[in-house]
Amino acid sequence: MGDRLRCNCRHGFLVIGYLLAHLHNKSLVSQLTQSHNAELNRIKELANHNEVRLESHFKAIATEILDENQRRLGNNNETQLNLWLKPLSEQLAGLNKNIADSRTNAATQKADVEHYLKLLLERTQTLGSEAAALTRALRDCGKVQGDWGEQLLESILQNSGLRKDYEYRTQHTTKATDGKLLRPDVEILCPDGKVIIIDSKTSLTAYTRYIAASTEDERNSAAKENALSIKQHIDELAAKHYERHVAQALDYVLMFIPNEGSYILALQTDKQLADYAFRKGIVLINPTNLMLTLRLIYNLWQSERQNKNIEEVARQSALLYDKFVTYIETFQTVGRNLDNAQQSYTRALRQLHEGPGNIVRRLENLKVLGITPTKQIPNELIEEAENQPRIEP
Repeated sequence: MGDRLRCNCRHGFLVIGYLLAHLHNKSLVSQLTQSHNAELNRIKELANHNEVRLESHFKAIATEILDENQRRLGNNNETQLNLWLKPLSEQLAGLNKNIADSRTNAATQKADVEHYLKLLLERTQTLGSEAAALTRALRDCGKVQGDWGEQLLESILQNSGLRKDYEYRTQHTTKATDGKLLRPDVEILCPDGKVIIIDSKTSLTAYTRYIAASTEDERNSAAKENALSIKQHIDELAAKHYERHVAQALDYVLMFIPNEGSYILALQTDKQLADYAFRKGIVLINPTNLMLTLRLIYNLWQSERQNKNIEEVARQSALLYDKFVTYIETFQTVGRNLDNAQQSYTRALRQLHEGPGNIVRRLENLKVLGITPTKQIPNELIEEAENQPRIEP
């Protein structure tokens, strides 16, 4: 019983101690919890404060970085944009300048064209008036017709390649057997010494009427008159007998008709006109045929000059060959003379130092006798002279 009681008491005390310890721990836990909560609250406030500060600081840094990046990006963009836009700006400036220059040039050219067109119109009107006056003069004045034909003939000659006063001559005076002076328009000089006489005859009056005729009868009448005019020129030229009075002249004289139309119309109208002229020693020729004839003569002169050049080359080559042979002979003579001179030199040199009593030894003996020369005989000659046999006394 006592043991149970003691055991119960001990158990009670343990329970009471436990309860007291529990109550004490609970109070201590409560205090710790309150302290912990207060510290947590303080930490939270501090964290919140730091968070606000960090947020503000980060915002400021981010804003500064963003502003700096924007500034740099703006500068880079501006620089890059300038690099891109500068060539374009220069090209646009050049294009504007070219457009302005083109407008200025166009205006200037337009003014020049208008000026030249005005001058051309005035010149055309002037040429029309001059052509009309020339047509009237050629139609009505035989002297003007003749001068025109001679000028055309001279122009053809100048363009033929022939040289005036060398391969042809104009208005060369020749005295006939009866004392009358003859002056053909042109004398063509051939390589073989022959002379071709050319005389210009112009027939335009009837031909211009043929061109202006409005009826067939008028054209036929004008065509017959044109052929008759040329036939009269044939008779006049044949009567001068140039082939008899000009030295080395061919038997036929060329009658130059400067107007192609008149020439063709006359041959078409009178089929026998060319034969008629030929029987009188006259050959009718128009500008086209004359140019061909002069070209043929020019080629003959070219061949003549080439042949003369070939002959001259052959002559010069022969002279050069002979000159070379003479040079070889002279050169050989010089060689022989050099050989003779060498032989004479050798003989003369031997006479100085060879043989008993040679000159070099005797001269050296004079030095022994007391002479004092200022120059010395070459040692090689002295040695050769000493090696020669001596004359016994």
